[in-house]
Amino acid sequence: MTGRIVQVEALQQGWDLQGTAPRPLTASYNLSPYQWLALQRQPYLLEPAHWGLAPSWIKRLNEAPYTARAEQLLTNAMFKRPLARQRAVLPVDGVFDWISASGRRWPIYISSPEQTLMNIAALWEVYQLGDMRFLTCALISVPSNPFLSAFLTRMPALLDQQQTAQWLSTDTTDTDAIKLLQPWSGVLQTWQVTAEMNSPQFQGSDCIKPVGRVFKG
Repeated sequence: MTGRIVQVEALQQGWDLQGTAPRPLTASYNLSPYQWLALQRQPYLLEPAHWGLAPSWIKRLNEAPYTARAEQLLTNAMFKRPLARQRAVLPVDGVFDWISASGRRWPIYISSPEQTLMNIAALWEVYQLGDMRFLTCALISVPSNPFLSAFLTRMPALLDQQQTAQWLSTDTTDTDAIKLLQPWSGVLQTWQVTAEMNSPQFQGSDCIKPVGRVFKG
C-alpha cells in the first residue's frame, strides 16, 4: 500500500501555510513515511505534519503507522478516536506503489489525468516531543477499484471536492465519514517509473517520468 507520495502542486497553490516543523516544507517528488508533509485540516490551509500517526503513548515515531485501513477505523482504538473529530486530507499530485513481475518489484506512479491534485483521506494526532508539539498523520487505504485491481489490492481513499468538504466537516459523524471511504470511481492513470526512486534521496521530476506504456481507466 502507498508508501510514497508526490506533493508539489499543493505547495505552489498559494494557500496559507501555518504551523512549524523542524525544517521548512519543500515540494517533493518522492516523499516517504516519517518525513514532513503538508496536511490540510481546513479548506485552503496547509499545516506541516509528520507522516506517521502518533498518539501520546507512541515511544518511537518511526514505529507510528503511516496508513490505516478503512475497514479497521471503527474497531481499532488507535484510529477510532481521530476518526470522530480529527480528520484531514493529504493533497497530492500522485502516489507510488510497487508491483511484482519477473521476480522483481517495480515502482509505479498513479495519478489523475483530469486534475493536478488528488485528496487522500487522512487522520491526525498531536504529538509532544520535549518542548515541541506537532501534528502527525496517517493516510487511509481502501480496496482497489476495478482499474487498479489489475495491479494492486489496495489504493488510497481518494475524495472529490464535495466528499472532502463532508470529510473535514465536524458535523459529519464517524459512521457517515466511513461511508465516504470507497474505491475511487473516477479515471486514473498509471505507469512504471525508474527503480532509482526506490531511494528516498532520489528527487526531481524524473521520479514520475514514464518508463514504457501508460495505462488509463
